[in-house]
Amino acid sequence: WMASLTGVFDGTPARAADPWARPDLPAATVENARWQSGVPLGGMGVGKVELFADGAFARATTNHNWDRDTGLLRDAFFAVAARGSGDWQGRLLRLFPEGEYDGVEKPHGTRFLGLFPRAWLSFQDDRFPLEVRLAAFSPLVAESADDSSLPVALFRVTLHNPSFSAASARLAFSWPNLVGFGGQRGISWNPVFGNQQQPSTTGTLEGLRFDSTQSRSGIERNVQGTHFIGVDSGA
Repeated sequence: WMASLTGVFDGTPARAADPWARPDLPAATVENARWQSGVPLGGMGVGKVELFADGAFARATTNHNWDRDTGLLRDAFFAVAARGSGDWQGRLLRLFPEGEYDGVEKPHGTRFLGLFPRAWLSFQDDRFPLEVRLAAFSPLVAESADDSSLPVALFRVTLHNPSFSAASARLAFSWPNLVGFGGQRGISWNPVFGNQQQPSTTGTLEGLRFDSTQSRSGIERNVQGTHFIGVDSGA
């Protein structure tokens, strides 16, 4: 019940603006740690998922499951592979991968800045040929409940080549199909059998649509729905 999107990049994208440049912000950063909570991403009143300081995702409540969040989402992560002057190298962009993947390389360190509804992550690894940064946010528009209630989270991964040699990179995003996971106080269910993923395109977004072949009744209809992850091919 997991699917992934993979993008291939050649060249050296421009470096994104440095959120740590302001002199009043470094004291708010979290380095090489995972705290008990992260920055919630998602529209007001429509559920959220938290991005933790080490790059992990957790506590999704996008299926009306506020009383029973998902906990740590082990199959949700960004990963990057790059090749400079040597062989390809890969990194799972999460500092504490919990041992669920054998032989997986991870960054040596992370630096996190969370200012709701935005978050920035910088991954440190001297052996990796590229510098990798992740920026995340959800719309929160003053005096606009409609725009602030959009059930979306947006991510931008910046790859910077600090050398004068050419480099190639591949970026992947993995996300579990959570349709069917839910519950409320005293009741829980997660019948994810029947879940499926299909290629989907809407506008300039190309990705995967998550749904389920199951038919539910009563209160369990709360966990029905369709989820979508996509890459903006027009960016």
